[in-house]
Amino acid sequence: MLELHKQSGGKTGDFKSGYEQSMEQNPLWTLFGKQMVFIPLHHGSSLHYTLLLIDNINKCFYHMNSLLPKPYKEKDNYHFKNAKAVVKHIKEFIKRIHYTTVFTLSQDLDQNEYREDYAIDYSPEDSQGRKKSNIVKMTDDEKVTRRWIIDNNIHNKPYKLTEHRTCPQQNVSSSDCGPFVLHYMEAMCAGLDPNQEGGNQMRKKMLEEFAKLN
Repeated sequence: MLELHKQSGGKTGDFKSGYEQSMEQNPLWTLFGKQMVFIPLHHGSSLHYTLLLIDNINKCFYHMNSLLPKPYKEKDNYHFKNAKAVVKHIKEFIKRIHYTTVFTLSQDLDQNEYREDYAIDYSPEDSQGRKKSNIVKMTDDEKVTRRWIIDNNIHNKPYKLTEHRTCPQQNVSSSDCGPFVLHYMEAMCAGLDPNQEGGNQMRKKMLEEFAKLN
């Protein structure tokens, strides 16, 4: 899950959190090579959960929000702006993966072999907004992810972000955004379309499952 906060003095939809830096080095490596990747987003200032879906079959992103503004206007959709910022961050990660195919190494190293074992790791920005980079050894999973991104030419795919305008909606007076996000994920994992009844019943279903643990 990603926690999204408005930066001090920043514009609505700015993406900056304690997770942002670690997101560059670790979790993003697990996002590709899977058919679907679910990223729950918590929009800190509004205390609301939405879902960002990476669809690696159709090469696109979907944002699913159980509290869409009515009437719908994208310029009023604070949560979609946050999702855009996360997508921008993910696309930057993909560009960095592609960059590993062209960066120059020391003359005494085998270029192709080295690139299959190492990646560029970016440190957090310093006070002047600069980032230092280091060459670090990849894990086996990271190697598979990198190879999948390169072989499938992912950096040249559009991966457009779309707001899912027909996803089930919660009652505006409820606090069921979390259960609705869980329903979205559960339904899609089962190959089904999320539906209104499933969203409405998810909180009850969760309580029943918790009760079985006692």
